[in-house]
Amino acid sequence: MKSKTILFGVILTVLFSFNVFSQSADEIISKYTDAIGGKANWDAVKSMKVTGYMNIMNMDIPYTQYVKRQGLWLVEVQVQGMKIIQAYDGASGWMINPMMGSKKPEKTDEETTKTYKANTLIGGKLLNVKEMEYAVELVGTEQVDGKEVFNIKLTDKDGKVSNYYIETSTFLIYKSTSSFIRSGSEFTSETVFSNYTKVNDILIPFIQDQRLGGAQTSNQMITVDKIEINAKIDDKIFVMPAE
Repeated sequence: MKSKTILFGVILTVLFSFNVFSQSADEIISKYTDAIGGKANWDAVKSMKVTGYMNIMNMDIPYTQYVKRQGLWLVEVQVQGMKIIQAYDGASGWMINPMMGSKKPEKTDEETTKTYKANTLIGGKLLNVKEMEYAVELVGTEQVDGKEVFNIKLTDKDGKVSNYYIETSTFLIYKSTSSFIRSGSEFTSETVFSNYTKVNDILIPFIQDQRLGGAQTSNQMITVDKIEINAKIDDKIFVMPAE
């Protein structure tokens, strides 16, 4: 009888722990949302214009990014006097890259298009978990670069996994990791977020340190100079030009 009581207690404990784990993931995302300004303030953001520069191989490369709530995204990068454009028009991705030998606009492949589409999510994946129907899991609490963080795992409908490491002290994202396909090969990407800055009523990281393949040093440092909330952006810029 005693052994049955113990077993029953263990079963209840396991069931309860699974329930708490699931609730904790939702609670952490909710506290993260509050930490960056709250969902109502983010829902009020219909468009953003972001200007800044990317540091790649010790070169500062200026960029301008445009994004609108209806799934439109475009970024312009100036490199050695040439303008590179990457865009998503709400249905498909396209790019112009004269550094690849052509100034003609070209449709992007399936994997690249998915990446462009993800960039249309104002506020990022964690802020849009329910709308995008991501599977969410709290992996646990860990130490990352000397910081105590919650490890939140997101899985999209295609089975692609992203991990977000949220500081337990601030509920802000410290780091994210994900994988992507480029030219038929799979790569891992790690981004460290810092210099959170208040713009209107929302909080945005103005520095993103991106590393590929587990590199110990930065492959690309993105620094924001200015963000315009609800900027007037003509939808025509997102449409792929005729050749």
